[in-house]
Amino acid sequence: MKIQEKILDKVIDWIVTTSAGQLIITKPLGESAMVDLVIEKRGKYYNEAKAYLQIRECEKRLAEKVYRTEVPEGEFEPNENIFLLFLYFDIVAQDITNIWLIPADVFPEIAKTVFSNDKKVLLFETSIDIKERNQFSKFLVNKDDLSRVLKETLSNNN
Repeated sequence: MKIQEKILDKVIDWIVTTSAGQLIITKPLGESAMVDLVIEKRGKYYNEAKAYLQIRECEKRLAEKVYRTEVPEGEFEPNENIFLLFLYFDIVAQDITNIWLIPADVFPEIAKTVFSNDKKVLLFETSIDIKERNQFSKFLVNKDDLSRVLKETLSNNN
C-alpha cells in the first residue's frame, strides 16, 4: 500500500471514529478531481453543505527544524468549501502527528510565494515545535478534534 493511501485511510479513520456517525466521508468521482475527500453532515437537512479536503503531506526537515510543503499554483481552487489539510506522516509510527486545516481561499494570502524548479509555488512551512507561533498556528488542529472542526465548518456553511 502506498503511503498516500495509508495517509488517506488514517484521515478517514479519524473522522469516522470521532464523528459519532454524524459525518459522511466519500472520495470524489473521477480521476482528475482536485480534492481527496468530500465531507458532509449526515441527515436530510444538511445536503447542501459539503467540505472538500485536499491532503498535502509535509516533509520534515530536521536541519531547518520545519515541516514544509510546496503547493504549485493552480493545484487547488481558492474556494470557501475547499480545505488544504497539511500533515506529517511518521513512517516509523505509521501515524500522523500534526495537522493544519487551512481554507483554500485563505492559504494564498498567508503562504509565501517562492520559485522552485522555475515554477511559482506557495510555501507551507512551519516550525517542528508547534508552540512556536506563526501565520499557520491558528489552523493547527488536534487529530481528535478534526471531526468536530469539520462539523462546525459545515454548520457555518449551511
